[in-house]
Amino acid sequence: MPAWVAVTGGERVENPNCERITFFVFMRHKGTDMDKHLPINPAAPWLLHGADYNPEQWLHVPGILEQDIAMMQQAGCNIMSVGIFSWSALEPAEGEFTFGWMDNVLDTLHAGGISVFLATPSGGKPAWLAGAISGNPARQRSARQSAARWAA
Repeated sequence: MPAWVAVTGGERVENPNCERITFFVFMRHKGTDMDKHLPINPAAPWLLHGADYNPEQWLHVPGILEQDIAMMQQAGCNIMSVGIFSWSALEPAEGEFTFGWMDNVLDTLHAGGISVFLATPSGGKPAWLAGAISGNPARQRSARQSAARWAA
């Protein structure tokens, strides 16, 4: 992948970590005909610009969250979708929940002016769930119930 991302007006934003974050190309609407109309949602009177962000894969790297947020700001991002593949980080063992890292991510994004779409973390099931259901019908029912709980 290239080490830059195109943003408004064809500018380039340096991003040596393109494999980690995918930014959307966007258009600002200030000064266009779009300014003549009231926003559909007054809580978001601007174009939402962001991407899926999976910080749980990189939090072991010191300072990575702050670097990512700086690049988001540089690219004009104002929202990120988080939590999509985080089930195994949120529930590393059946019934054992760890939310501290997600609290930190949400607080740090907010402090950096980035809003969040909090996704359902059912994009990928954890290894303990896959191991728990193999060959056991009762565990398969329990696993389906657990998956439904997250998907609800």
